[in-house]
Amino acid sequence: PSHDICYRKNNKNTMNQKEKQLNNSPLKEWVILKNKNRLPKRLSLVRNSSEEKKYKKNLPELTASQLEVVVGGLLGDLCLQYVTTKRNYPRLQILQGIQQERYVYFLYFLFFNLCGTPPRYQYHNVIGAWKERVTVHFYTYSLPVFESIHSAFYEGKVKKLPIDLLRQSLTSLGLGHWFMGDGSYDNRDRCYTFSTNCFSREDLELLIGLLE
Repeated sequence: PSHDICYRKNNKNTMNQKEKQLNNSPLKEWVILKNKNRLPKRLSLVRNSSEEKKYKKNLPELTASQLEVVVGGLLGDLCLQYVTTKRNYPRLQILQGIQQERYVYFLYFLFFNLCGTPPRYQYHNVIGAWKERVTVHFYTYSLPVFESIHSAFYEGKVKKLPIDLLRQSLTSLGLGHWFMGDGSYDNRDRCYTFSTNCFSREDLELLIGLLE
């Protein structure tokens, strides 16, 4: 029993020490610094002000490139979401690990006219696993141009494959952004793969037929 008590104390001390290290992590300080020095807001509009509402109301439809990227990207990591039930329209969310930082900024400048604030960095730690990671993300405004795309891609909060929309709007540019979000290279089989776990077998068979 005395050995058990000694082990528990040592284990607890080790856990407290690791937790303290994570709380004082240089990576966490780096994230704080990155957010302090991120790009300025594109427009000095006060959130939900009459000026911001007027600006959003006068926004044009998506450009051809923006639409192709949204359609292709939604097959992967891109996400359309309603923030609250009070918001009438969905917004586009782009979130990636820090390794994809340059890609996030590429997308930010592509959707520049639809965004109120630049990409933001976020620090995460999982105490039990003693792991740290950093993500970078941004959101567009909640806009009516995304409403029909959201309806096509989502059943509630679950993604589905809108074959008709994909047949019309999925291009090589969209496929490239699908790969950037959810693609990888298989060294063993020497081939490129897409993660499609969230889609049903029936939908995937239709998608394969479309791509062929």
